[in-house]
Amino acid sequence: MCNKFIDVKEFIDSENYGIIAIAETWLVREMDTKIFNIQDLSFVHEDRTERGGGVGLYVRSSFKPKKIEIPEFQNGIDTIWVQMKLNKLGVIYRPPNVSSYIHTYIHTCFYDILPEVLQGCDMCICTGDLNINFLCKITAEYSYLMNLVNSFDLTQIINGPYYWVVQ
Repeated sequence: MCNKFIDVKEFIDSENYGIIAIAETWLVREMDTKIFNIQDLSFVHEDRTERGGGVGLYVRSSFKPKKIEIPEFQNGIDTIWVQMKLNKLGVIYRPPNVSSYIHTYIHTCFYDILPEVLQGCDMCICTGDLNINFLCKITAEYSYLMNLVNSFDLTQIINGPYYWVVQ
């Protein structure tokens, strides 16, 4: 995000988006992130202690986003959640190089994080990148994730490739 912020800002401004979720912000905790502020948007983010990863949300300030504090997991997964009235929004990112024991990491996201996040909300939207190929529905990773999605009565709403990359 550091070297693409101008492009990200222009993209957000061009469509007047209310919410933008970002996986792989590449921000680290030592950075002064005020330089990434955009007028009328709150920038809520969870940074890494080392280079790479990180997640963030730009949320229209009028939505009054409030960061939900959840335990930090030392498993390579980045996550952030905000509450807006009775709705909650989150971003989860699992780098592709995080262990082949993907079930453990996905299990952490769903069974350790979601029950806490889902308390007292009417609607929850979870975005991000788990680096699972949803076009290949016969993999163990896909089957395991969809079983978890179904066990929490969630709905997968994007069923194909969907991302925006700054050139």
